[in-house]
Amino acid sequence: MKAEIAQLRAADNSVLLLAFARGTGVPVGFVEVTGGSFRRNRHVGSLVIGICAAHTGMGIGTALLGACGDWARAHGLGRLELTVMVHNDRAIRLYEKSGFVVEGRRVAALMVDGVAVDEYVMGRVL
Repeated sequence: MKAEIAQLRAADNSVLLLAFARGTGVPVGFVEVTGGSFRRNRHVGSLVIGICAAHTGMGIGTALLGACGDWARAHGLGRLELTVMVHNDRAIRLYEKSGFVVEGRRVAALMVDGVAVDEYVMGRVL
């Protein structure tokens, strides 16, 4: 992997992790986990992840998701979840490799350039 992971900010059950290109300090990816705010869902973290296009395929996503899982377990979260556009095969493979499974489909959940796009709901019990 050509990146270093750093925690930018954290709260009780939420965190923002950044990946920096090794030796340059240039940010190349992130994962943000937002934990539930109610007693019944405080153990669930919803995540958003992004990797700069020039740095995909280098293991950065895998490293970010691994660090995210480690952080979540250490802070009492028992489940992570995310959504992904159904045509984003590369991201889906990354999530599945990291232990996420498709739990459902949201039809016409997004509008991308005026076109309705479905997305999968994926989850991982830690």
